[in-house]
Amino acid sequence: MKFLKIKPIIMAIGTASLVFSASNVFAGGPTSKIIVNEFLRAGNLTTGNEFAELVLMQDFTAAQLNTYFFGDSTGSTAAKFSGYQFTNMENIASTFCAGTIITIGGAAGPAVDTAYEPSTGDWNITLQTAGANLTGNGSNGDFASGDVAYVDTDGTNGNQTISVDGFAVAWDTAPGTFATNSTVLLTDTPNNNTSAHLNDVLINAGVPASWLTDQPTQTPGAGNGGNNSTSIAALQAAALGSATIADTPTNNEGNAGNTAFTFTVTRTASCAAASVDYAVTGTGANPADAADFGGALPSGTANFAAGATTATITINVSGDTAVEMDETFLVTISNSAGVTLGTTTTDTGTISNDDVLPLVVSVVSVTDETSPGANDGTASVAASGGVPPYTYLWNNGATTATITGLMPGTYTVVVTDNNGAGVSASPAAPIVVVAALPPAIIPTLNQYMIMFLMLLVGLVAVKRVRVKA
Repeated sequence: MKFLKIKPIIMAIGTASLVFSASNVFAGGPTSKIIVNEFLRAGNLTTGNEFAELVLMQDFTAAQLNTYFFGDSTGSTAAKFSGYQFTNMENIASTFCAGTIITIGGAAGPAVDTAYEPSTGDWNITLQTAGANLTGNGSNGDFASGDVAYVDTDGTNGNQTISVDGFAVAWDTAPGTFATNSTVLLTDTPNNNTSAHLNDVLINAGVPASWLTDQPTQTPGAGNGGNNSTSIAALQAAALGSATIADTPTNNEGNAGNTAFTFTVTRTASCAAASVDYAVTGTGANPADAADFGGALPSGTANFAAGATTATITINVSGDTAVEMDETFLVTISNSAGVTLGTTTTDTGTISNDDVLPLVVSVVSVTDETSPGANDGTASVAASGGVPPYTYLWNNGATTATITGLMPGTYTVVVTDNNGAGVSASPAAPIVVVAALPPAIIPTLNQYMIMFLMLLVGLVAVKRVRVKA
């Protein structure tokens, strides 16, 4: 059967507040890995309705739990008497979390319930001493007016000790050796058909004053109320742990197909299977949209296997050849099952643009030679597109975008970008630096007069020649 699940609360007593956490739930108390939290004296532990309620103080594998016994003592409380060893617990679960409540009773006691899934809130198991998950040592248990209810790794009839990992609660007006060796010896003997239970936090299980006797039967498989229930709930919460998301990947999107962006969800404990939902939204100055993910914003569930502390979320980004800004998206985890959400529930992925415009080289300016032989021509080009920075190589060996001190001639340049092996380009036509023309000769006034006189003398001579003829 299933019983009411325990929820974590904070109890206030007087002016002091008690807050229970994984670090203080049993610190300073017994070293027991399992404790007895309640027991009922009634018929017997075989065919009757007696039962005891155990609480696991740490995580157990099925193999580890199979090494423990539950039982009672001889009538004189001198030694162990009955002993029922956990058997085939792997048929119930591979791992049992701290905070699990196991009820063990007789055939007329609580009904067998081996359904167990802490990730969904089912922390309770109920077994019967004659059932498939307990094997007796040959002695039948029956809580008497003086007795010991124990859980230990040694269930041998006649053993008088309790190990550091075990727990024993004894009641007897004249305690024997085993009762004296028990974790806690009650100061009051519970009457038949009444229960005794721990009425305090688990840390005080070894304190007699923390126990109540002659009580009505509590609900098997549940805490005893108040601080007891609160401390069990804190133990359960610590066993499940909290989940956070991380990695903040930055990847190129690619030109086709999908590029995987991976995010890691980490939890602080790993006892039970667990899950968290996730959803992707665009974020930042250039938010990614549905088109970046194949047409729909991704969402889903990340699952933790029992024993695993991490789960991976893979977001596939669609590749394309469009030139665009870097884009960002947010992955948010929510709706946890079997784990609480930690402080970091979002993480950002960045899609880096890996597409570029074609490399283009254009002529900015050309200056011809200013005078013959000056060799002071210039040429300048500019590059765009591709992947900066750019390198330049002119046919005269120059390696800058602008070259100076040029003599008349034809100049070419090859510009290479920084895209992997590099993409190269040149202007559409070679650059030509033109030579300067010689300066024009303008005669002075004296030169004009001299030329006039020379012309006049020539005319006279011609005339004289003609007269003689």
